[in-house]
Amino acid sequence: MGRVFLLAPGAALAVLFLMEDTVAAVSGPALLADVACALLAVLSCAGFVLGSIWTRVTPYAAAASLSLASAVGLQAFSSLDLELPVVAIAGAALVFGGILLWRSFPQWRLVIPKASKGTAAVAVLAVGPVFAFWQSTSYLPSQNAVSVTSQLNAALVTAVDNSRHWRVTVTMKNSSQVRAEILQTALYLCESDSELPEPEARDCPRVVPIGRGWVDPGAQFEHSRSVPYTKPLLRLHFRAHYARGDRLRTPLAERRVATEAERGDCHRAWVTDVKEQSRLRALVLQPRYVLDRETQEGGLNHTIVSRKNLVCGAARDDDVYEYYTVTEQNERWAGWATAPEKP
Repeated sequence: MGRVFLLAPGAALAVLFLMEDTVAAVSGPALLADVACALLAVLSCAGFVLGSIWTRVTPYAAAASLSLASAVGLQAFSSLDLELPVVAIAGAALVFGGILLWRSFPQWRLVIPKASKGTAAVAVLAVGPVFAFWQSTSYLPSQNAVSVTSQLNAALVTAVDNSRHWRVTVTMKNSSQVRAEILQTALYLCESDSELPEPEARDCPRVVPIGRGWVDPGAQFEHSRSVPYTKPLLRLHFRAHYARGDRLRTPLAERRVATEAERGDCHRAWVTDVKEQSRLRALVLQPRYVLDRETQEGGLNHTIVSRKNLVCGAARDDDVYEYYTVTEQNERWAGWATAPEKP
């Protein structure tokens, strides 16, 4: 019974891991780490069940529990906003698994020569925690940059009814190998009679070329619209916020209106669940959300928050933004009206 008691935290951690329904569907490294941890979880559960009747499985079960708890511990070490009950169970599994492995040390001289293949398999799976830690912390800009370029263009055209208008085009191109998750965009249209004084963008009409969405690797998105011609000088200011799409996944179908408590002092707000990139991260971290709030100008501002900070106006966590590689892009264009083009 003593062995079963020491294996219980590892088995509980394994059950929690196997019950997590997050699927690593985007990142190859995350999928491999999840597979290694899932096999460790199965070994841990099997060892818990068989440990009371077959002592030779105890070293394997202890090693599997210790490795899975190490994976959770390493993930917790590199993250914020943790699920504390899960971390506590992992800590108990780490301590009890180490004790049981030490107590089982004399058995290894009997087990290893007769089960060298099984021992090698456990050793290989034990690399999973280290791999998961590398996968979660390797977010240097050179390794996860999303390269999205924007281009603005406008031309004065004459419609069939001889009315004149600006034809404005916004082009976004993703030249990287990672999907770009678009958090928000804004296009400010400023018309004036002279170059000075230059109007503030927030005082000009604002449109949204792209709502919440994404641009696939190597793909291009183009948005065109007509703007009535009233003054000869047109200034365009395009702003976009985007993130690394294989880490920040926000299914638009799950977007909902914020509750009264979540809305706080904001007039209107919406909440979208963030799907974690791996089962291990989903187990260790508190759920995260993208909180969109409506500005006074009618646009949207966003914040990525954890469950404990799910209220409109919460402070931004720079570490979270760095992990998701949230990037702000600004593009400007200005031009005088010339001879109208035929559409």
